[in-house]
Amino acid sequence: MTNTLVRLLILVTVYAFYVSFKSCECQAQTGNVVSLSTLMDEMVSAESDVCFPVPFYSARQLTSYDRRSLIPGTTLWHANDDWSGYIRLETNNGRQEKVLFDEKGPGVLTRIITTGGSGTANLRIYFDDEAEASIKIQGYDISKFPVTIPAGMIYMHEHYNTSQGCSFYYPIPYSKRCKITVDDVNRAAYVYHVNYRSYEEGTVVKTFTIDDANALEDKAVEIGNKLQNPENYTSGEFSISKELGPGDSLSLDLPAGEKAVRTLNFNISGYDKASYDQLMRGLIVKITFDSTQTVWAPLSDFSGAGMGAPKVDSYYLSADGAGNVTIRFVMPYKKNAKVELENITKYTATASIKANVSDWTWQTNTLYFHATWRQERSLKTNIGLDYNNATLTGRGVFKGDVLSLYNYIPRWYGEGDEHIWVDNESFPSHFGCGTEDYYNTTYAPIHVYFNPFGGAPREDNESSHGYNTFVRTRNLDVIPFNNKLKFDFELISWDGGLVDYASTVYWYGDIHSIALNPSSNEEALQPLPRSNSVKVEAESGTVNGGAVKANYGSASGGVQVGNLDNVGANFQVTVNLAKAGLKTIAIIYSNGMGNTRYKSLYINGVKIRQLSFKPTANWSTYSILNTNVTFEAGTNTIKIQRDATDNIATDVDYILVPAETAIDVTGDLTFGNIAKDSGSVKILTIRNTGSVPISISKIIVPEGFSANLTDVEIAEDAEQEVIITFTPTETKKYSGIIKVISNAKAGIDTISVSGTGDIIDALNKIKETKIKLYPNPVKNKLTLTVGNFDNLEISDVSGKIIIKKK
Repeated sequence: MTNTLVRLLILVTVYAFYVSFKSCECQAQTGNVVSLSTLMDEMVSAESDVCFPVPFYSARQLTSYDRRSLIPGTTLWHANDDWSGYIRLETNNGRQEKVLFDEKGPGVLTRIITTGGSGTANLRIYFDDEAEASIKIQGYDISKFPVTIPAGMIYMHEHYNTSQGCSFYYPIPYSKRCKITVDDVNRAAYVYHVNYRSYEEGTVVKTFTIDDANALEDKAVEIGNKLQNPENYTSGEFSISKELGPGDSLSLDLPAGEKAVRTLNFNISGYDKASYDQLMRGLIVKITFDSTQTVWAPLSDFSGAGMGAPKVDSYYLSADGAGNVTIRFVMPYKKNAKVELENITKYTATASIKANVSDWTWQTNTLYFHATWRQERSLKTNIGLDYNNATLTGRGVFKGDVLSLYNYIPRWYGEGDEHIWVDNESFPSHFGCGTEDYYNTTYAPIHVYFNPFGGAPREDNESSHGYNTFVRTRNLDVIPFNNKLKFDFELISWDGGLVDYASTVYWYGDIHSIALNPSSNEEALQPLPRSNSVKVEAESGTVNGGAVKANYGSASGGVQVGNLDNVGANFQVTVNLAKAGLKTIAIIYSNGMGNTRYKSLYINGVKIRQLSFKPTANWSTYSILNTNVTFEAGTNTIKIQRDATDNIATDVDYILVPAETAIDVTGDLTFGNIAKDSGSVKILTIRNTGSVPISISKIIVPEGFSANLTDVEIAEDAEQEVIITFTPTETKKYSGIIKVISNAKAGIDTISVSGTGDIIDALNKIKETKIKLYPNPVKNKLTLTVGNFDNLEISDVSGKIIIKKK
C-alpha cells in the first residue's frame, strides 16, 4: 500500500470520526436502540439537555388523581380524593388486581412515586404482554425494586419511615407494552405517580431485564454519583465585577461564534444583611442569545431559592444562601451572547458574573435556554381557582420550575394538583395528586430537603405557615412540546385563605419561544410579605392540674400540650398586644378519640366559652379551631382548661394570634434658639411595639429639619435611633410635625419638633471679642482696636458708611 493511500485512509477515518462526533453533540437520543444503558447516559448528558428529541417522544404522567375530575371549570374539577384513582380491575393468574398504569410501547418509565405502608400489597410490572409480571415489589414500596438502585437515582421521602414514600428515577424501558398493578384490591388508598415517554412508532426500544440491570450496576453507580456530585465546567472563563448602586447594571459579553455557556456564576457581596432578601429579589438576571433576550428573572428565584434567597443544592442549581449562585444549565448560541445583572433596588452591593464557555456545534434540533418569572399576590384558595405557573408558546422542552410562596393560612396550602397541558390537549396529560408529590415528596408538612432533582429550599414553620419554596428540575422526565405548554396548580388548602405565589420556569426552546404572562420590574420590587399572625407554642407557657408538655414527632417544634384530662387541668400562655379589640385566634390541635371533645377558654382569668374540638383522623393529624376573642391592650393570658362540664383528651400544638404592626416614636425635639445658618442635632427614637417586624420607608420632616434614616426594618421589641438636624436659614421660629412612614397599623408615628433661627450667637460673639476705644473722652482723634471680625462696617450718624473692611 502506498504512503499516499495510507494518508488518504487516515484522513477519511479522521473525517468520519469528526462528523460522527459533531452529529452526536445534539443527537444523544438518536442511536439505533434506546436501552437502559443509553438512558443512563442521557440522564447526565449536556448534549441531550439542549435538544428537541429525535426520535420524538411525548412525555406524560399517570397518577392516582380523583377520576371525578373530568371537565375544567366544573365543581368536580378540583375533586380531592387523590389517592383513589386507578384504571380498572382485572384478574391475572387467579389474582384480582387494580391496574394503575397500562401503556403500549415503545416507551420508558422515567419517574415513579409510591407511598407504600401496605405490608400485604404487591406491586407488579408486566412487560410486552407477558402473562406473569417479571417484576414483583413487596409492600407497594418502589424502593424495594429487585435491583440495586444507586442513591442518586432514588429519593426516600422524609416520611418514609411511616409511609414508605419514595421517588424512583431509575429508567425502565419497554418495547411493546408496560402494565403496573397492585394486588390488594381491598385497600382503597394507593397514591402514585408514573411519568413516562411514548416514542413514535418504529423506534427500537430494548425492554428492561434484571440481567441487563445487574450487568450495568457499576455504570448506574457512576451515573448516580454524577447526579449527586455535579461538576462545574471550569475552562473558558470570562468574568466581570463592580459595585452596583441603585439603577446600575453589570454586563458580560461572551465570545462570538458557535459556543455554549456551561457554568454560570453570580456572586453578590458587600451588602447590608438586613436588606439581603429584598436585594436578591431586585437583582434582575437578563440573558441574550443571538441578539434575542430569552432569560428574565430575579436572581433569588433564578437560583432556585425563591423568596429570601436561601441555600439550594441540586444537579442544575446551587446557592449558598449568602449571595453565591451557580447555574449548570447548558446554554448554547450561534453568534453572540450577553449576561446582564440589573439592580432595580435602593441598595448597593458588589456583584460579579462569571461564565465558563466551550465550543459547541449547532444542530438542526439544538434549542436555546429560556427562563422567566411571574408572581401573583393575595390568591384565594378553595374557591375553584388555578394559579398559572407559566404558559409557553413555540417549540420547546420543559426543563423545570420553582414555586416560591408566602402562605398566610395557618396550615398546609398545597392540596392542589398540577395540570400540564401539552400542545392542543383537551385534558392535561399531567394531572397530579398534590403539590408535595409533584415536588418529589409525600404528605405535609414538608421540611427543607435537597436531592439531585430539586428539593424544598425554604420552610420557615412546620405548620407550613409563612415562607415556603419548592424546586424541581427534570432529566429524563422533561416534557417536549411542539407549539404550547400550559402549567397550572389548583389553589386548594386545608383551611382556606390567601397565598402569594411566585413561579420561575426553565425550558429550552427556539429563539422566539416565549412565556405569555411574565411579571415585570414593578412586581419584583414589591416588598416581601410578612406574617399576619404570631405563633404561640402551647408548651411555651405553664401547665397545671396534670397537663403535660409532651414530646411528639408530628407537633410543631416536636412538643405539644396533652393530658388535659383531670378537671382543672390546663395550660396558659401570654400574648402582648398594642391595641385592644376583637381578634380571631386559631388553635391547632389533634383529637384522635373519634368524636367531639370539649374544653373551656379563659381570657385574662375570665371564662369566655366552651370550645368544641372535632375529631381528627388520628393523634398525628391536626385541625384548626377558630374563635373570636376580645383582648386588652398590653399583656393578655390565654388559658385552655378542662372544666367539669368538659370531657377528657385533646392535645394542643400551638395558637395563632393576629400579628400586630405597632410603632412608638419618642424624643426631646425642642431645639430652642439656634444661630442662623448653623446646625444642631437631637435624637428621635423609633420603637417597634408590635409582634412582628415593621418596615420604615421614610421620615417626613417640616421645613428647617432633616432626618438621616430611610428604608429600614426594625425587629419586634427593638428600636432605632434617628438623628434629627435643625438648620435654620432665617431668623424666625420653625415648628411642625415629624411623621414616620411605615407599615405599622397601630401606635404613635408622629412627634412635634420646634426651634428658632436667631442672631443671638452673633451678639455673643461681639461680647466675647476684644474692643478698645480711646481716648475717652474723645477730642480730635478716635482710635478703635477690634478683634477678628469677618466683616466690619462703621457708619456715621447719618447712616453713611465711613469704614468697610472684610
